[in-house]
Amino acid sequence: MAISPGQHVSQYVVEKKIGEGGMGAVYLAEQPSIHRRVVLKVLTTGSAGDPDMLKRFQREVDIIAQLEHPHILPVYDFGEVDGDPYIVMRYMAGGSLYDHLRARTLSREDLLRVLDQVAEALDYAHERGVIHRDLKPGNVLLDEALNGYLADFGLAKTMEGTRDLTKTGNVLGTPAYMSPEQARGEHLDSRSDVYSFAVMAFEALSGARPFEAKTPLEYIQKHLSEPPRSIRTFVQDLPPAVDTPIFKALAKKRDQRPAHVSDFTRQLRQSLSASPDVPAAAYQMGEVPSWEAGLESGSVASAASAAPSVPAARRR
Repeated sequence: MAISPGQHVSQYVVEKKIGEGGMGAVYLAEQPSIHRRVVLKVLTTGSAGDPDMLKRFQREVDIIAQLEHPHILPVYDFGEVDGDPYIVMRYMAGGSLYDHLRARTLSREDLLRVLDQVAEALDYAHERGVIHRDLKPGNVLLDEALNGYLADFGLAKTMEGTRDLTKTGNVLGTPAYMSPEQARGEHLDSRSDVYSFAVMAFEALSGARPFEAKTPLEYIQKHLSEPPRSIRTFVQDLPPAVDTPIFKALAKKRDQRPAHVSDFTRQLRQSLSASPDVPAAAYQMGEVPSWEAGLESGSVASAASAAPSVPAARRR
């Protein structure tokens, strides 16, 4: 259904639409009883008629309700408006990480702090058996103090599930950030999030992605078979050692990646503080995996939608 400014949805008064995606629309609203601005995420009528989409929406509510962490976006309420389900979330005045990368508004230290915070949130979710499965800058929101919050668990699934969510041959997720095993529709664990997080960190620090592609399918093919580019291709002032943790986190075989996202961010910070004269090979965090040995066979699945264009980040 179409929701108009000024319309009352339960105790909330809609101000304006601020976004729209595959599952529905997002509105800025006010909760007059406590003078609080909130965000309403409404599953559109067409999606609400799709049992699979409705299950994904309800899954997001159930999962977030179980995850209470300082850097996971909290859900305040849940209901229906004219048969369409909605959730009410905290309003984040700082926008998304994607917005900041595009506008080049964050320093390198700001970016590292946000990455650290999101890594803590992911490790917390992983410890409770939940993987995110759609990590990207658009799903990291910031408050007015530029602290990061992990959002949109709509594609999340507990690790106890037998297989990844797939539908009619399509892999759900964002191809530009997708792990090789997710691209093949395999059973996932937390190391898939480690891979996607590393792609996001690469982009945050360089303004580019480790793989360049023009279509979703091309992104998937490169995740499956191509080694990533060096981040120093785009930011020459970084020490050579920085490639080591990134290449490890982007290993094609999941067992060659760090076990925890915070392991990666800690190693990334260590490498950034290394002397410019220290080559990557001398930075001892473990052997960088061989890309030839890291390749895995498997079919390339088609992707549901294209990824957004590459934003740029401030280089400091």
